[in-house]
Parts: sequence; structure tokens; C-alpha cells
Amino acid sequence: MFDHGENDNRNLDDLPFDELESQLIGWAGNLAAATARWLDWLAAYDRRNGWEQWECRSAAHWLSWKCGMSLRTGRDHVRVARALEDLPLIGDAFRRGELSFSKVRALTRIATPLDQEDLLALAREATAAHLDRIVGGCVSALRRKEEAQANQGWAQRRFSTHNRGDGTVEITIRVTVDDAERVIKSVSHHADVLLADCAGELEDLGRAQRIEHLGGWPAIKSDAAVELLGGLADRTHSDPVELDIEVDVEALLDDESGVVHCSTGGAWLSREVARRSSCDAAIRAVVRGDDGDPLGVGRKSRVVPRWLRRRLERRDHHHCQFPDCSTTRRLHAHHIVHWTNGGSTDLDNLLLLCPFHHRLVHEGGWSVRGKAGQHDFIGSDGQVATIGQLRGSVAQIAEAAPDDLEALKAWWGGEKLDLHYAVGVILDAQEWRRNQAEQDGSAEPSVAA
Repeated sequence: MFDHGENDNRNLDDLPFDELESQLIGWAGNLAAATARWLDWLAAYDRRNGWEQWECRSAAHWLSWKCGMSLRTGRDHVRVARALEDLPLIGDAFRRGELSFSKVRALTRIATPLDQEDLLALAREATAAHLDRIVGGCVSALRRKEEAQANQGWAQRRFSTHNRGDGTVEITIRVTVDDAERVIKSVSHHADVLLADCAGELEDLGRAQRIEHLGGWPAIKSDAAVELLGGLADRTHSDPVELDIEVDVEALLDDESGVVHCSTGGAWLSREVARRSSCDAAIRAVVRGDDGDPLGVGRKSRVVPRWLRRRLERRDHHHCQFPDCSTTRRLHAHHIVHWTNGGSTDLDNLLLLCPFHHRLVHEGGWSVRGKAGQHDFIGSDGQVATIGQLRGSVAQIAEAAPDDLEALKAWWGGEKLDLHYAVGVILDAQEWRRNQAEQDGSAEPSVAA
């Protein structure tokens, strides 16, 4: 008989197999029902962007931090949780413990509100292994169809010209969707540049009047396209320049407010942006004392030398040190005690941080307390960021037990799986239902693979 309690001290090696099987099946149903309830909560948390209050990048990052999940597993759970919001029949069966998470994860890759009832019936008949193969086959078939459409679009690329006989030539290009997006953005961006360039000559006119003066927005875009295609435009993707930041040393101290003058472009930076920039970057900081004389440009007391950077990367295992952040690329060396506050550029005063969390520490109100290896990240509200410690109760999971302990059992009778037939039936049924919905004026979104 299935045991709902958590204080079972019997020797499991002495239990008969039928009782072990009963426990395994019963608890599998419990876990499925409890997971369904947990995913309901997760969907609400993600829908309300609860993770933003922790300055996390996504719900998956929050799960990695607080619930001990890898990012990949977290993303998978978030995807399933949000997909179930539009699949009530599958969600209800999941909450009753009739479907395992493995089956639900597979179904949500291809299910839509139009065909969820058919796929739910299939999930009850098939084993989880069969369902994975069938869904995988459907996804592969859909991707092949998309690739064929993409290849067809690639083959239809065209460039043509037509002399209209009125002093103009009509130029027509036909490109793929992704290339078109880049072209449109480039033309629109350069059109803005052309409009800005004439602001001095037409300073008495507003934006709308300047556009009208230049012949209208379509004409300005035409000029922009000509300059871009003719190679007359300035390079829009040049190599990054080395930036010099000119700053009074007092402006970087914690007890001082101030702004910093950036010598390239004359832009004004906030104090915290300047502090972050002068931590460890390809930016040279020209720091001036009270007498206006430079204290140094890229001096060794601030910039992390290569040998120290290698030691820092080995110690921090080449990843960001913010709790449970797994970023390993474009890492910055952060001074725990800023160098303008007397902090030294040595291993105990350095941490690797990703760009996101480096900005968070400087401009986001967070701070680091303690030395490297014994440090805490403190939020603006004084709360310490720590990796979540999980606590659970077997009895609470047992409360979600399904009434039918055989509910998870597949109805499959041992027949050989005809994968090609199963995939064909599902995709044909989906296409038929979408066509019917379009005729009824209630078309659903296309299947997400």
C-alpha cells in the first residue's frame, strides 16, 4: 500500500517488490502533481517579473541562484510553465498527477490550444520515450519545412534597375527577411544622421519642418541608401577607439558628488560610470589632483597586469563571482575597495564580475563587503545576496497525491511505434485545425518548436 508519511524507517532492501513498485508509482504521481503546482507559481512569478527586484536577468537566473537549478534546467521549467498557461487541458491532467514532467515538457514543444486535446490523448497512450521520439520527429519535420522555405527565399534574391525616363532610376532589391532587417535599420539610422547633419543649417526649423525641407522622410531614406551603397557614408562599424576620461580625483571618492568630463565627444558621465570604467577596461583614465596635474594614465596601481589577471582568473574559475552567476565571457576585474579610496590592485582586493553585475555594483546600488573569498554582495536595502538553500518536506509533497496511483501508467500495449505515421498524423491534424480556425476567424499562433 502507498505510504504518504515521511517517517518510514523500514529497511528498503527487505520490502517485497510489489510494495516498492507501489511506492515508486505513488510518489511519481505525487511529484508530478507537486511539480505542476510549483510551475503554476513559477509562471505567475515570471509573468509579474518578480526576478527584476533582485536585478536578475531572467526567471531562469533567479532559479539558478535561489533554487539550485542550472540555467538550462531553469529555462526549461520557465518555458513549460509559461506554455501551460495556454494549455489548460494538459495543465489540469498534470495537476492531477496523470502526466509526468517528461511528458508535459515534450507536449509543450508542439502543442497549441487547438490540438491539445488530441495530443493529451496521445500522451496517455504513449510512454515518455515514445512521446519524446514523436515530438522530436514533429520538430524535425517542422524545421525541415522552415529550412525549405528559407532556401526558397534565398534562391529568389534579386537586384534590378529600371530607367523611368524622367531623370530617375528605380532600383529594386529582393533579399531574405534577416538581410532586409539589417538593411532597413542601416538606412533608417543613416537617415537620422543626415537629418542631424543639417540641423546647424536649419536650426530655426523643427524636426518636422527639416524633414519637409529635405523632401520628406522617403526622400531622406533614398539619400541615405545612396550614400551607404555608394560607399560615401562614414563607417558605421569602425574599431572601437581608445577613450580618455578626464576626471578630478575628488569626484571618484565615496563622500563626493560630481560629474566627469569625457574627452572623446564631450559627453558627461556620472561618477559611478567613471568609477566602473576606471576599474579595469580598455579606457585610459586621466586622473587629476587638486592642483590639476595628472596623477597617472593607466598606471600599474589601477590596471590589472596580465600575470595578475591570469592568477585572478584561476582563483575565480573564469566566471563571475556574483552568487550563482555562470557568465564566463567578457569578465571585468573589479576592485572591492576602489583604487581612489586607497584600494590596492592585488588578488585580495579583486573579483571577476560580468558586465551586468559590474554595472550593478557601481550604478545599481549594490556593494561588496569583505575581501575576496570572504565577501558578501549587499543590496541597496541591506539584504545579502546568497545562493538559495533548499528545504523540503515529504509530507507536503504527499498532500498532492493523485487519487489513482496508476494514473501515470501509459496505455501502450506493446505495439511497435510507427514514427513516420505518428508524425504525419499529428502534423496533418495541426494544419487542418489551423486552416479551420483561419476560416472561422480564430487562428491560433503557429507551433513553436
